[in-house]
Parts: sequence; C-alpha cells; structure tokens
Amino acid sequence: MKEESGQRVLVVDDEPINRAIAACMLGEICCLTVDQANNGMEAVEMSRRESYDLILMDMQMPVMDGPEATRQIRRIPGRQAVPILAFTANALDEARECCLEAGMNDFLAKPAIPEVFRATLLKWLGRHESRLEDRS
Repeated sequence: MKEESGQRVLVVDDEPINRAIAACMLGEICCLTVDQANNGMEAVEMSRRESYDLILMDMQMPVMDGPEATRQIRRIPGRQAVPILAFTANALDEARECCLEAGMNDFLAKPAIPEVFRATLLKWLGRHESRLEDRS
C-alpha cells in the first residue's frame, strides 16, 4: 500500500485514454493522489474546491481550452503559484508560447517519454528520486 504524501495532481484532458495514460504514469510516482477533469471548465471548478500541487493541462478541449482554464485558475485566490504544465500533442513553438503567455509553467509533449515525464513532474513537485526510493 502506498503512503499518502498529501500531494495532489489534477489531470485535465477531454480524451479518456489520455487521462488514463497520464494517471498510470503518475501512479508510478510514489504517494500522489490523482484527480481527473474532462475539460477546462471542470478543472476551474475543481481548482476552486481543491488545492492542487500540480495541474497537467491539455491545450485543446471542448467547453473551455487549456489556456483559458489556466487564466481562470490563476485568478482564483491562492492558485497563482500552482505549477500548471501543458500536456499536449501540439509541440510547435507557437503552442509553447501560448502556454507560457496563458500562465503555464512548463510544457510536456504527447506522447510522453516516461523518463522526461517523470523528471519534469518531480522537478515541479519539488521531489527527488532518492527521497522517493526511501519511501517506496
């Protein structure tokens, strides 16, 4: 049984398979609680109710896209500093610029390379491999 660290991650994507893959990859990082949202509007509502340590945000979704959801989350009191990482198949430079302009902190391309995914998440969660190995 995994020990709970209290760190909570929100995965936002309109494609169920993408959410499942991200949740599976996150599940390999010890001691995280993972929530999921189907679109940007759900992510904004969930962010009003819950404090997240990190949000993985798809760029293109129905109802509300990732950049707009990020802007709205940043307006929620206490949510200005939460790391929001774009997680998208659009790896063009323009997409990266759009993410940063919207207030996202970093960018992960789909399909994710497991080592890059893990290292990026650990960096933004403020965790180190050696600490994880001690807790597993």
